[in-house]
Amino acid sequence: MKRRFYTTFAVVLTLLFSLLLSACSGWDSDPTKRYRKNRTNSTESGDTGEDPDMQSGGSSHDVTPGLTVRLQRHGYSTEKIIEYFKEVALGAEFGTSVAEIHKWTDPIVVFVAGTPTAEDINVLQSVFSALNSTHGFPGIRESRWEGEANLTIYFEVKSEYDQRKPSSLTGDTDGYASCWWADGTISSAQIGIRSDIRQQQRNSVIWEEIVQSMGLLNDSYIYPDSLFYQGYNEAQQPTTLDWLMLEILYHPSVRPGMNYDNCVAVIKTILE
Repeated sequence: MKRRFYTTFAVVLTLLFSLLLSACSGWDSDPTKRYRKNRTNSTESGDTGEDPDMQSGGSSHDVTPGLTVRLQRHGYSTEKIIEYFKEVALGAEFGTSVAEIHKWTDPIVVFVAGTPTAEDINVLQSVFSALNSTHGFPGIRESRWEGEANLTIYFEVKSEYDQRKPSSLTGDTDGYASCWWADGTISSAQIGIRSDIRQQQRNSVIWEEIVQSMGLLNDSYIYPDSLFYQGYNEAQQPTTLDWLMLEILYHPSVRPGMNYDNCVAVIKTILE
């Protein structure tokens, strides 16, 4: 009886040891690859489920991996694209700025304050959905808790709007976007939108200020139909070229803090 017990025990140990060896042989010892597997199964806001080499904001990766993601010119020459990118992405409409890339690398959490209309909310959701479809973008979602937010959007009448807007923003305006960053990485932002202007006008302001707060901080006189036109228009959504500016900005090879020369080299490489 004792002998049979010991024999059975030995067989069980042998089987357990074999199973352990089999499990270990299927486990990759490279911690970087294990990290990739964990990321592809993540449901965390802002995680696209793609290889992190192809996402923005990774400090451990160089420029080369992202260059495999190509962008289309949509009929514009490389020179025109670079010219426009320099205007809208390497500066700021008001306040102080330097000619470098500014972009978010962490997921964006939005709190909406004030008195938005039902259509305002619908437009906001359209903007968020469009941004989340952009390759390399870290993700954006709304929260009902202000303390969780790193981007607050205020819908306010003129008297409240004027009290809150930055002192460096002069004149009569319908909206603004203020961003705070370090070494080109945007950490928080505030957007103000007049709630006492026409809905169509307000729709245009919502699109412009949110997209600009992603790092396209400057306006331009080059394209009158652009969301970023310095003159007056009521563009209801970004043009193809406007959207290409955002795709370039959030391309994995375009890093926060990049200067103009480095950007030009990357843009020339990633355009088909």
